[in-house]
Amino acid sequence: MNKGKLVFKKGIQHLLLISALSSGATFALEFDDAASAINYRQETFGHIESQLKLLKRSIKKSDNLTSGDALAIVRNISNESQHLIAAFTPVSYQGKTKADADIWDEWPRFEQLMSDYLGNLRDLESAIQSNHKKQAMNALRSAARSCKSCHISYRDFW
Repeated sequence: MNKGKLVFKKGIQHLLLISALSSGATFALEFDDAASAINYRQETFGHIESQLKLLKRSIKKSDNLTSGDALAIVRNISNESQHLIAAFTPVSYQGKTKADADIWDEWPRFEQLMSDYLGNLRDLESAIQSNHKKQAMNALRSAARSCKSCHISYRDFW
């Protein structure tokens, strides 16, 4: 087995374990300080980004999306994404963050962008459940555009 396939397989196994541990679990995130919230956001966004890449590969290589790993991956992404907004606590615009302070000044718009992103993930899950590969790829692109839109508006690159 080549290194790429091994990394992909280990990534899928990791996601399935996380999904099994977190399925059905509901919890409220609370952060003691800005650094904790910022750290959680950055780690979660990084993890979601790597999962989206795995998902794209899974969709592309699968003939039957419902029997593959794609459904578990998108559910894990959705689960992690739903908890992200709680990590944008009012004081977490300070410190080593990549988030622009405009998030808190334009909170309703930020919430809407996050809501749009979550809606794209629901569409993606539905396409995977229906085994519509083309729709799944379109929904994946929409979710990625949602990420990019938010980053353009609210990520501080400097």
